[in-house]
Amino acid sequence: MGLVNLANCLKILKQTADPKSKKKAMDLILENFETLHKTRDFLKLPVSNVIEILKSNDLITPSEEDVFNSVKLWVNHDEKKRRNELAQLMSSVRLSLLSLEFIVDDVLMFCLLCEECMVHVRRAIIDKSNHSSIQTDTPRRKKENKA
Repeated sequence: MGLVNLANCLKILKQTADPKSKKKAMDLILENFETLHKTRDFLKLPVSNVIEILKSNDLITPSEEDVFNSVKLWVNHDEKKRRNELAQLMSSVRLSLLSLEFIVDDVLMFCLLCEECMVHVRRAIIDKSNHSSIQTDTPRRKKENKA
């Protein structure tokens, strides 16, 4: 799927009220998230659409790190205005699917100024450190290889 079509899907997601069109657009967005989250069109989405995408169990991504990195990219695109959306966005990241090293090196450093996020990040670090953490989050879907 080309970037032009993905841009159209994002516009449909933002602007249409038709549930059928919105579902089709969302399905394509979720399927192509790996490419999409790095585009300017994704960075222009309102927070409600970003959260809708990131919370979906049907989001196809190679790793939860990509989900976190999309949050980071989206917030950094307009940090002054978007920093207050961080706690809401981070609730879409499935911390139990991330490695302890990634949580400490990347997530912790990025979320340092958000007190609400830090509560969840600290809990994830403690769980991972104690090795008592059972994976509590549903893993994301992986893109199927077409043979």
